[in-house]
Amino acid sequence: MPQETGARTAIFSGIVTAVSESSVTVNRKGLGLDSVTHTFAIDAKTRIEGKLRPRAKVTVMYAATDDGMLAVRIIVR
Repeated sequence: MPQETGARTAIFSGIVTAVSESSVTVNRKGLGLDSVTHTFAIDAKTRIEGKLRPRAKVTVMYAATDDGMLAVRIIVR
C-alpha cells in the first residue's frame, strides 16, 4: 500500500470514548498498566470502515503531523 506523502504511520487500537466531525478519541487499557488515551484528527481523506460510535472497538492507522495525530484509516471491529 503506497503512502501518500512519505509520512510514517503507526497503529493504535482501543475503544472510542468520543466522536465528532473533526476528531475521534480512543482509550486503551493494558493489563496492569495505566490507560492511554489519544485524540486523532479526522479529515476528508480519512477512510472509515464501519460505523464509528462511542464504545466501538477500533484500530486507527495514523500519521504524526505538526498539528497532532491525523487518522488515515479507522477500522471498526
